[in-house]
Amino acid sequence: MRRLSLFLIHLALLIAHSAFAQVDSVKAPLQISGYLETYYSFDSDQPSNHTRPSFLSSYNRATEFALNLAYLAASYRNEKVKAEFSLMTGTYAQANLANELPLFRSLREAWLGAKLSPKQELWLDAGVFSSHIGFESAVGAESWTLTRSILAENSPYYESGIRLHYSTPSKKWKIMALMLNGWQSMRMGDGHQLPSVGHQLVFTPTTKITLNSSSFLGHVLVQNLSNPSPAHRLRFFHNFFSVLQLTPRIGLIAGIDVGIQEVSSDSSGHWYAPIIIFRYLPTPKWRMALRGEYYSDLMEQVISNPGPYSTEIYGYSLNSDYEFFPGFLMRLEYRAFLYSQPFFTSENPRAFRNHSLTGSIAYSF
Repeated sequence: MRRLSLFLIHLALLIAHSAFAQVDSVKAPLQISGYLETYYSFDSDQPSNHTRPSFLSSYNRATEFALNLAYLAASYRNEKVKAEFSLMTGTYAQANLANELPLFRSLREAWLGAKLSPKQELWLDAGVFSSHIGFESAVGAESWTLTRSILAENSPYYESGIRLHYSTPSKKWKIMALMLNGWQSMRMGDGHQLPSVGHQLVFTPTTKITLNSSSFLGHVLVQNLSNPSPAHRLRFFHNFFSVLQLTPRIGLIAGIDVGIQEVSSDSSGHWYAPIIIFRYLPTPKWRMALRGEYYSDLMEQVISNPGPYSTEIYGYSLNSDYEFFPGFLMRLEYRAFLYSQPFFTSENPRAFRNHSLTGSIAYSF
């Protein structure tokens, strides 16, 4: 009996080993993934409501331990169909989806895609998906810096609608056309019937160079000093960035956002935001990044200064990351905002600068 038991144990182990080997060698169509990131941020203003400057939605809590983002995702892929469904929670979701219906505030992605050509990489997707604008996402571990840039915080993280995208056989060109419900919105705004449109064009001539152009054209509901009464205004927005791998250890991202928005029937306002990020890898597990950024929105089309002054922000940051093992990342970042004119906050009504020190721990699987 003992020999039989040992034989069955060995047989079970052999079968299990074979099964796992097959899973590793052939990727299953259904994949489950997840992500969790906690953080603590010290803010030099020490706000009593524990909220960082109003133009931030990620890592926006100060002097308290918080969960920025946690999600669980299921994705399905085969030669003809793609699908993604993901639920999330955290301070990012609370801040960035506050205007959505309560039912949708925990929804990260929910879309279905179909391949339109048997021989070409031509796909049509519909649902809620990540934004086609910018080089940063809400998932911190995917970005070179711990916190998100000012231009990322004030452009869409997500969008809803349909997207038609095509990749050339060489994979050097990717083209996307989109029809959307609006500017980071899961539903059409009240009183407006026309969908928004957008495009994305990505050129990757080599593995070391990526060039990206993305745009948005549509009406948004705004209320600010230039538009004191809530109204739908036509907005055109363009984002351009390049990612360059200069050496095996040194990388560079440079980009700029430019927006133009209708103020009245005969006038418009604009904003722009250039950025540059250098990344250096001392070792394969240790990464460092230096960021410089500027955001000019003098007519407050996107970022409203609670005081009587317009919005003009300079920023820089330095972060250091260490990946202890695959999926487990610890990060520390110092960041500063310098305002050319006072930026009003409840704690410091005539602030000319803001400093923060943020640490995070993230795990993805």
